[in-house]
Amino acid sequence: MEAVKLRTYDGVQLAASLYLPEPGTDWAEGIIVCHGLGSRKENYADFGVRASEAGFAVLAIDLRGHGKSGGRLDGNVFNDVAAALSYLQSRPEVNPMSIAIRGSSMGGWLAVHTAAHLVDLTAVVAYCPPTESLLNITVEEIAMVQRGHASTVVSGDIPRVDVDSLMRLLYRLDIRKAARRINPRPLLLVHCEGDKVVPSHTSQTIYAAAEEPKAFWLLEGGDHRFAQHDPDTDMRMLEWLSMVRSGRR
Repeated sequence: MEAVKLRTYDGVQLAASLYLPEPGTDWAEGIIVCHGLGSRKENYADFGVRASEAGFAVLAIDLRGHGKSGGRLDGNVFNDVAAALSYLQSRPEVNPMSIAIRGSSMGGWLAVHTAAHLVDLTAVVAYCPPTESLLNITVEEIAMVQRGHASTVVSGDIPRVDVDSLMRLLYRLDIRKAARRINPRPLLLVHCEGDKVVPSHTSQTIYAAAEEPKAFWLLEGGDHRFAQHDPDTDMRMLEWLSMVRSGRR
């Protein structure tokens, strides 16, 4: 693993971890990893190792306001993915024309929206992505915490958030409309039936709105965290990426 620093177009410094395949691998396929709200890149180290051993180059970032990155989570968060994409495209080990994005929870929401605008992202994998209305509830809870109240919704670390800026972004967006703009690039949605944080019908709604090529894996049981950290699901997803790259989906 190589620790790297990125700088976004609006001047925020991001911390990231780069996982590369064995030396000698020519032009590996790249994957940008985006974590959920209150999480950090280290929670996806296992995926980085698994994917690099399978021949992929993985860049896991701390989103702004999280982990070792600077700034606050705000309406410019899409710039974080743009910086990650630019960095991976600059690495000689990585095929700049084959970079996917994998996001979990809020990171899945971010993956769908950024792919709708960044056409250089060649495939999208979103685990249990929320809608804007669900994210609004969480951001409102963070605003309560910032005012000194206890949280009943937000688990894990409370990130640094510019609530007003982020809320203005959320009010302008609709993840279902963004999903429709991803084609002809492939979209994979993964959700657990037992997810009580983001109900599985959320992904079903996004899937229905998206155009082909698309896939939806509804996993039996599980919870909000299971699929995004399950080794078997990781390997299945990497096989899916390889198949869509080769046109065998």
